[in-house]
Amino acid sequence: MSVIASFQKYPRRGLVRVRTRELDRVRVRALEHVALWAQANNLKLNRAKTVKAISTDSRHMLPATSIRMLGVTLSNHLSVSDHIRDVISRCAQSLHGGVHTLKIMRCHGMNSDALKTVYKSVVLAKLLHAPSVWWGFATSSDEGRIAAHVRRAVRLNLYHDTDPTVSQLAEDADGTLFENILADPQHVLHHLLPSRTQHSYKLRLRHHDCSLTVKCDARNIITRQLFKDMY
Repeated sequence: MSVIASFQKYPRRGLVRVRTRELDRVRVRALEHVALWAQANNLKLNRAKTVKAISTDSRHMLPATSIRMLGVTLSNHLSVSDHIRDVISRCAQSLHGGVHTLKIMRCHGMNSDALKTVYKSVVLAKLLHAPSVWWGFATSSDEGRIAAHVRRAVRLNLYHDTDPTVSQLAEDADGTLFENILADPQHVLHHLLPSRTQHSYKLRLRHHDCSLTVKCDARNIITRQLFKDMY
């Protein structure tokens, strides 16, 4: 039996990845490993919040249709539509409940710049939580829903129409994360970078000094940044 298993641990999250033809036999052993690791680190496995995602070579069989990891919901089809729908719903509630509060703030002398700062800090920050994780999986329809939400904020004078778009903000977040990965060899994602290259010539400014690989999946932030502005 060929078994490939990996386990990623977080302070309050755990993700077990197992690929095998005899999954039932491995699943119990993997969960026991999780429980032992949690006990050794003064934690306790919450089985009520534990879900399983079973993947075979040819199809997906998922008792749980989506998994929420560190605030991002990913479906069994690698779609983030549910995540975006949920985030927009919560942001809309904050925006709707905050309109009355913002009107009171205006009446008490708070200027427009301060109100826009509140919107960016509370609503927009929630909307763009961890964009480098899910932005590559967003469809044009998903991006349209996000843009519509921001346009509503523009109509309420909470966001200026000349401010960066959501797409630009997501790209800036990608760039910042990629720079941190390049600069820090201890970064958890640094090992995913391809090998560095040294050139004896310098004809133009380079975005990075990594060697280019085959562009296989543009949804991945590493691939997106490696091939950014490469023409």
